[in-house]
Amino acid sequence: MRNRILSFIFRLLVSLIILVIVFNIVNIREVASLLKKLNVYVLLVAFVLTLLNFIFAGISFKVLLSPFGVKPSLFLMVKYLLYVWAVRNFLPSNIGDLSLVYFLHLEKLSSTNGIVIFFLDKLSSLIVGIILAVPSIYIFSIRFRLTAILPILSITFLVAILLLFFLRRYNLVEKCNFFNPIASKIKMFITTLSFYLKRNALILVLVLFLTFTRWVLSALPVYYIFSYFGYTVSFMKVLSINALIVALSLLPITISGLGIREASAVFFYEKVGLPVDVVFTAFLLSLFIGYLFVCIGAVMFIFERRFTFLQKKALS
Repeated sequence: MRNRILSFIFRLLVSLIILVIVFNIVNIREVASLLKKLNVYVLLVAFVLTLLNFIFAGISFKVLLSPFGVKPSLFLMVKYLLYVWAVRNFLPSNIGDLSLVYFLHLEKLSSTNGIVIFFLDKLSSLIVGIILAVPSIYIFSIRFRLTAILPILSITFLVAILLLFFLRRYNLVEKCNFFNPIASKIKMFITTLSFYLKRNALILVLVLFLTFTRWVLSALPVYYIFSYFGYTVSFMKVLSINALIVALSLLPITISGLGIREASAVFFYEKVGLPVDVVFTAFLLSLFIGYLFVCIGAVMFIFERRFTFLQKKALS
């Protein structure tokens, strides 16, 4: 418990330090002036687009769950995703996202199947995210030195092959009692995943399409705010840069990417000609909308738990 508190404090401090640095780069008066120009309609559009993102995520998970015979309502699935969204803003994002396995377990889905669903969702997001981030290589003229990377990749691949060979040749995992519980769970996960991939190709294609739609919806609020302030930028650039920002915000050194997201946005969008004040204002509004949904998820969770507690008390 103590380590978790210290970890949270550390990540909070890192987030605050990065935000302080960003505040020194932008003109606070200009940001305040831009915020005064906003009306409720802008926030409403951003809110609706974010809500649609949750809805499409709920549809995606319903599609992924269908082979297991688990059919939660769309409202229930979106509710669970809001709970997860609230949790992941106080824990490293991947750990927070794993709380979805617990909520799916409430719908009679086994932990192994829940982890498979979680993995497939993350895998589809990774595939689409990488594809969308590729144009940024040309936008920012990023060059990779293959002569430096190739030896490292070759050595890593060779070590992995040798490790797998010795583990399989001498049954080291089975002979070591310590690894037996882990090995059985991994074997069960791989078996379930392989079966799912072989039998549900069309479902995976549909999930990839839904994931792409979610990426588009996540980029639209920022694009709309830029347009509202009178700055036109290619939507494909916004979509690609958004993929890079999301990737960077996954680094588990801040609270759900807070600070890293805003700093990387200011850096990347300045490279394509947008003023840092406009960029920071847009992401400040996105941050506000994001935490608004955190509050919605947290309030729904607290009220549901409170209602369940009162219901059990009344029955007793």
